[in-house]
Amino acid sequence: MTGATPSPAFPRWLAIVAFTIFLDLLGFGIVLPALPYYALRFHASETEVTLLGTTYAAMQLLFVPIWGRLSDRIGRRPVLLFSIVGTIAGMTVFALASSLVALYAARIVAGAMTANFATAQAYVADLTPPSGRARAMGIVGASLGMGFIVGPPLGGLLADVGRHTGIGYPLLGWVSAGLSLLNLGLAAVMLPESLSADLRRSAASRRGSRIEGLRIVRRSGALVSVVALQAVVTFAFSAMEWTFTLLSRVRLGWTEEVGGDRWNGLSLGFVGLVMAITQAGMVGRLVKRFGEPAVLRAGLLFITAGLACCAATFHVATMIVSCALLAIGFGLVSPTMSALVSQNAPPDAQGEVIGIYQAAGSFARVFGPVTGGILFQRISPSGPFVLGATAVALAALAAWRTLGRPVTTAGA
Repeated sequence: MTGATPSPAFPRWLAIVAFTIFLDLLGFGIVLPALPYYALRFHASETEVTLLGTTYAAMQLLFVPIWGRLSDRIGRRPVLLFSIVGTIAGMTVFALASSLVALYAARIVAGAMTANFATAQAYVADLTPPSGRARAMGIVGASLGMGFIVGPPLGGLLADVGRHTGIGYPLLGWVSAGLSLLNLGLAAVMLPESLSADLRRSAASRRGSRIEGLRIVRRSGALVSVVALQAVVTFAFSAMEWTFTLLSRVRLGWTEEVGGDRWNGLSLGFVGLVMAITQAGMVGRLVKRFGEPAVLRAGLLFITAGLACCAATFHVATMIVSCALLAIGFGLVSPTMSALVSQNAPPDAQGEVIGIYQAAGSFARVFGPVTGGILFQRISPSGPFVLGATAVALAALAAWRTLGRPVTTAGA
């Protein structure tokens, strides 16, 4: 039993959650294209730039399961509200940064507080029947994509405004903090609790919940495979994400002096647009016709092709093709993996199991950016992308048999 009865139409709570995630990711997207240039102003090396991503991910690794387990016990709403308050604090530190150390501090706070996506996914799982979770997760994922449609181009524009007004990159932090404040107000007023008191008491009565959550995952072949895939795919994506700007500087000449942050923002906005179209317009229909495992396999093939194309990028046209392939791939993979996890998790452990699933991604993000930076700096600009393509292809082959088995829906 969950906290509310789902509606067959597009429910109001889903619109609120999706909009909350959109505002949260909009603030993140604003900062993303300019952050490497900001770090380079403090004389950071390529590896030190990517270590910003590792620091952010390390905090998410620590806090994703904490927020998930806590939300099972005290409810989703208070966890979401507290994390948004923390995001405001992190963006304020970013705006006030005067050194590379301060930038790292900002990423530490932001990483801990934006580790709330698993709680948002658990909120959706609370109020959505198993048969409709792929569609609902697709809508939530599309809101994330919409944040990347608007955020990075807006960040590039704000970077230009900051340069011409003398405010500089701190302008991005202040705008992001303001958007998070708006996010907090909307969530506080319009977002009800999704988890029933009975399920909260059940979760609170369990002992050794982290160990129990790992046992739940280990007992399910589907969960083991999807959690492992989450780690590999996220490793490849994070290595690409944090070297994308560096690649465009070297291969395409997109330096800060020619507005490289603006062009990178537009590129990431294009990725967000294609992801949103894929998740909102295609995932539900494809899953209904072919099933989650088949859609997941197709997405992995697109990701492999997109990373290989990135490795061969020397022209803008090639970059556009690689961005499109990656966006379609991640647009297919993210909601289908989330749906598979939620379908195989017990009703009173949704937040905990989804938290472990997200923690696997955060663990990969700890190593992905810095590995990409080392390969980029010491071996070749193509190195992070070749490694990512190889890893995703091998993981897809290894999980092929398990992913082909019928999904056992938890609680059905």
